[in-house]
Amino acid sequence: MLTDVAVSDDHYGVILLGNDSLAPGESTGGMATHTVTEADVSQVINNATVTGTFPSGEIVTDNDNCTINIEHPHIAVTKTVSPTSGGGGGGGGGTGVTFTIGVTNTGDSTLNPVKVEGTLPTGMSYVEAGTSPKPSSVMENIITWNNIGLLNPLASSIITLAAHIESGASGILTNIVNVTGTSPTGHKVNGSAAADVKVEPPAQVPEFTPVGLIALIGLLSVIAAISIKRRK
Repeated sequence: MLTDVAVSDDHYGVILLGNDSLAPGESTGGMATHTVTEADVSQVINNATVTGTFPSGEIVTDNDNCTINIEHPHIAVTKTVSPTSGGGGGGGGGTGVTFTIGVTNTGDSTLNPVKVEGTLPTGMSYVEAGTSPKPSSVMENIITWNNIGLLNPLASSIITLAAHIESGASGILTNIVNVTGTSPTGHKVNGSAAADVKVEPPAQVPEFTPVGLIALIGLLSVIAAISIKRRK
């Protein structure tokens, strides 16, 4: 028979047991709970020591350890556009723009899947040609890549998204991308980025009143007469 059975952990101190007295063949256990935070180091070796006392007063002891690997998943997203301004046009005839989306695993664990979702603003349409890789789906103005592939720590992936400015668009058009990566333990990390395109107003064609048109014709006639006179 063992009495005064106790367990001490080098990180969490005394672990409360279900029973502190054990007959031959009996067992008991206890638990310590820890919530993982960003401040935790990547690996912890946990040591536990157990002691018990025989009826004779002799103290027996044993110890064991386990290694806990802690993930710090993180993802970073960048987005650029070229050109940064342009004009609209009907039937896909507006300025073509290319968005470049960069996704980087900045954590210490692999990410898979990595989902990318880009949202085009009103006044801009998706263009299949020039977009790479091919998206999983295009639903109106939402373009989705369900998985751009496994990303190891510090690895990156590039997506090229082509679009054009539609007729009637105006102001600043903002394209937004949201990215979600999943670690081996199922923890999800998110990132987002945006890029702006300025719509240039259409060129203004000058309008002439009848009086202004007559004056312009008269001026051109005078210039022509002077030119002829000089030639003579």
